[in-house]
Amino acid sequence: MAASLPAASLAPAAVRSPARLSYAWLFSPRADLTMLLVPVLLTAIAFGAALALGQDARGSARNLATWTAQFILGNTTHVVLTFVLLAARRDVLFATRGQAPAVILGSLGVFAGSLGLMHLVSGHTVFDPLYLAVVGIFAVHHTVSQVRGLWALYGLRGGKLGLPPPSARERSLQKLFAPLALLLIAVKWTLVGRMDAGFAPPFINVNPGTPAVLPFAVTHGLVAVWLAFAALLFHALLAYPAVSVPKVLYLGVQTGVVALELVSPGWGMTLAGGLHGLEYALLTRQMLAPTAAERGRTRLVDALIWPAMIAAMLPLLGVGLLMLPLGIGALGRFGVWATRIASALVLAHYCADALIYRFRIPEVRKVAMNRLGFAV
Repeated sequence: MAASLPAASLAPAAVRSPARLSYAWLFSPRADLTMLLVPVLLTAIAFGAALALGQDARGSARNLATWTAQFILGNTTHVVLTFVLLAARRDVLFATRGQAPAVILGSLGVFAGSLGLMHLVSGHTVFDPLYLAVVGIFAVHHTVSQVRGLWALYGLRGGKLGLPPPSARERSLQKLFAPLALLLIAVKWTLVGRMDAGFAPPFINVNPGTPAVLPFAVTHGLVAVWLAFAALLFHALLAYPAVSVPKVLYLGVQTGVVALELVSPGWGMTLAGGLHGLEYALLTRQMLAPTAAERGRTRLVDALIWPAMIAAMLPLLGVGLLMLPLGIGALGRFGVWATRIASALVLAHYCADALIYRFRIPEVRKVAMNRLGFAV
């Protein structure tokens, strides 16, 4: 998880408005709305094109939208930004005495191990789909955990502007968000049949050639559970005397994303990917911003941060281009290994993020909050 909070927005409001609605933007109105609207519009346009062409979620319209979310909006290309951050801002890597070896050795171990596993299980009728299922669940966990992190940052931003702190009910729902979403999505994606037939293979078929464990009708129960959670959540969010519109909007989109991932996993995955990539880029932009102590002492000044981030992501964009028609197939084993290396880098990034954002450790939290503009 990481964030781009403009310096001007970090100062508390000079005059606190008693209005019922408050606009405590996390980044800025433009950045917050772009982060949400661009992936939503991309998915909606692709869905409309699929309907016009008579395609389903496995057609070319969604495939192109998914590729755009992965490599243009950053769902895959953003992973290199973790390592740019660690290289450029050493306080993040050395937040605690044991953090640097844990991050470096852990990331290298995950990278090498996953690369080896991909080679070993490639084409295997049992272990290849099982590996893909495990990776898919890790990806969902990573994504919903970032949502919970931004949720917390929206609460902090509201506090800076005089909004009441999160209630006990909101905090309990915040803790439940990630594990509940992960559980429901994991069941739907790996055990429940697709809509085309009651026991048709699930979205991620870990046992090819056999029907789903659960019929599609179970989807209705999973969605009902999630909608009940969403109802409790918005009851809590709207119960404050002053409501943060940006936080409600953000969580409205994200609860909708989980619902879509349950109803139509393919389209939900496309939307979730675009949102995740843009969120991470904005968060990393703030983490890379020079602190007051670093100004005048770092080569990576504000004006160079976006160019540096884009330059770092270009190699992974090149790998993405190999995935377009005539890409991987035309380049043979080079294309295959390029995509495997990119996938291993994604998993290594999961490991690094899990370590550098361990907010339960006071030193780690202090460093991250300072870089995000919420000094503790």
